[in-house]
Formats: sequence, C-alpha cells, structure tokens
Amino acid sequence: MIYLPFALYLLLALTGCENSKQSDTPPNNTPTNDIVGVWYQVDPVNTSVPAPNTRYSGWSITRNTDDPDGAPGTIHQIGIRGNDGTVELMDTPFTYKIHEFGEGEIVMDFPSFPRPYTGTMKYSFEGDLLTLDGPNNKGQFRRTQLGEVVTDPLIANIEYTMEGERLVNPPIANMTPTAYISRISPSELRLFGNFGEVDSEYDVEIHIPDFDGPGTYTIGKNEGRYENFGIDWIGPKSVTTADSSGFITIDTYDVDQNRIAGTFGFYLYLYQDSRGFIELTDGRFDLPLFE
Repeated sequence: MIYLPFALYLLLALTGCENSKQSDTPPNNTPTNDIVGVWYQVDPVNTSVPAPNTRYSGWSITRNTDDPDGAPGTIHQIGIRGNDGTVELMDTPFTYKIHEFGEGEIVMDFPSFPRPYTGTMKYSFEGDLLTLDGPNNKGQFRRTQLGEVVTDPLIANIEYTMEGERLVNPPIANMTPTAYISRISPSELRLFGNFGEVDSEYDVEIHIPDFDGPGTYTIGKNEGRYENFGIDWIGPKSVTTADSSGFITIDTYDVDQNRIAGTFGFYLYLYQDSRGFIELTDGRFDLPLFE
C-alpha cells in the first residue's frame, strides 16, 4: 500500500472540493433554457369604429455565441405576419443587447431617446407563462416559436406612390391587419392603411361618406388624411383641402367575404412643410371590411 503525505492528501481534497463547487455553479452570462426562446402576449384594443381589436407583442430572447461586441444575448421584437397569422421577427430598430443573464433577472439595454440605457428586467415563471417586469417589457407571455400560427390569417394589401417612392403596408406588425376598411354606418366607409419603415411610419385615411356600392367617389375636403410619425416624434397631420382633391374607385365589393378592392389617388396640403401640396398616385387596395 502506498501512503500519501498528509499535506499532499489535504491539497488534493481541497482541490476536489473546489472543482465540485465550480461545476455546481453555472458560469456567468449563461442563460437558463427557460428564458431563452420566443414569447408573445395578446392584448385587447378598444376602438371607436369597427377595426382590428387585438394587439400581438412579444420578444425573441436568444443567446449569442459569436457576437462581435461580446454581448451574451439579444432581445428582438416580434410581430404577426397578417397574411398567414404566423409569429415573425419585426423589421424595427428595437433589438437590444443582453449584458448579463442572472437568476430571475436580465441586465439589458432599454429603449430611450436619444440612446438606450442599461437596466434590469426581472422575470419569473408561473406554469407555462413567463412574467416580465421591466421599464418597457411588462406582463405575462406565452412561449411560441418563429413561424408558428397564432391567429387566423387576414390578407390585406394596399400601396401607392408618393414623390417617386412606392409604399406598401408592412407584412409584419403588432396589429393585424395593418390596413382595412371600417363601416361607420350603412352608407359611410373609412379606409385606413399603415405604411411602416425602420425609423418612421405613415398613416393614410380616406373617408367615403356616401358609399353605395362599386363605383368612383370624389375625395373632398378633409376626406383624405396623411400623417407621418417616428419613434420619438409626430409630424403634423395633412388633409385634403379642396372639394375635389382626388378619387377612390371601388372595383369589387364582396359581401360574402367582407372584402373591398379598388384604386385611389389624391393630393393634400402638408401643414408646416415647405413642400406644400403632395400627391398620392396609383393607389391600389384589396382589404377586409370590418362592420
């Protein structure tokens, strides 16, 4: 039998304890499998006219293995692709670094103007629900995955040209659909379209006060509206100022499917803008009707 000196035996014992302690403690910045994934929530929205009344929001929380800045994780905003009802990453500037994963909390960047700030978001689990508690991320979220269908698809397409640029409604957003027609009364319709970009969005509205089936209607004073806004600013509203500012043509009105399709074009006055009048041309739409 070989006898080890007592000092050497003690050294080996202490080393084994230290190694055991290290193996039981996950290294810093290693996320748990629970928090990493795609999460979404559904919130009701109050509307004054018939319109989409559900908002979908959420986050894709990922771990990074090759981030050039060394950030251990990323949080990216998700939305719904309206034409097929699936969860997808949104094309927005809202992608934030996770600086540290901790037990029950994440140290991350939060949106703020003019630049993000670093803070802590706490999280906890209750069954299959994730609860987030941070400055811009609150509420309970359900686990999903990119490409999963979470709502019925509702196809909505609208586009137009303004100052040589072709604009279309975004395919992925928190509200779906991003364009639609509301029936205000039996003879009154309102077309609404949202046109999103990375750093700004545009809303277009057309009011038809005397709807009576397919045909061409004049867009009169205050019956066309255009608004531009961004992450931290809202531009002045622009409206049609003449009794005959343009037209909207209803080509098809499908009563069974509650859909309306057609074309439009009009000009309006940009308040507090040196351009004065602008024109929206070659507008086309095929939209659901909310009643």
